[in-house]
Amino acid sequence: MSKGMFSKLLRKKRVLVGLTVAMLAVAGGAFAYFTSSGSGTGRAYVGTPTAWEVKVEPPNPGGVYLYPGSEGEKLPVFVKNTSGGTMRLHTVTAAPEAEGLNVVTASTGKGVPGCLASWFKVEPKVANPEQEVPSGEQFGEWVTVALENAPVDQTVCQGVEPVVTVNAS
Repeated sequence: MSKGMFSKLLRKKRVLVGLTVAMLAVAGGAFAYFTSSGSGTGRAYVGTPTAWEVKVEPPNPGGVYLYPGSEGEKLPVFVKNTSGGTMRLHTVTAAPEAEGLNVVTASTGKGVPGCLASWFKVEPKVANPEQEVPSGEQFGEWVTVALENAPVDQTVCQGVEPVVTVNAS
């Protein structure tokens, strides 16, 4: 082989090796990547409960009337969960509504002078259901209202319709 030809062949090999190295570098670059990190925040919302819906039903028409010392009258009480989720009902309390010392009557919304709220007994005063009430469901309870037989004239209470306040928590 002549020197010119050898030199030409060597040049071709160098070019071929250079092209191969360049192609491998480009191909290797196609597999390269960057790494990084990042973070973000989001939030969830915790709802707030709505108040219990408390409904005290009127007594049965023609039912038991209140007389001093009588057993009393039963009133159905319903406590409804109006929130969007299950709530725990801890207590239900009931008491006659008073204006000063006098019982409030439903007919006027005012206290009846001389007819003492303390003469009206409400049982149970506190019920402890301690139960879960699902959304839209209700808990039922009975409240008995009685007129105590006080050692005084209670004529002033005749015809009174005592208002009973029921609270749920």
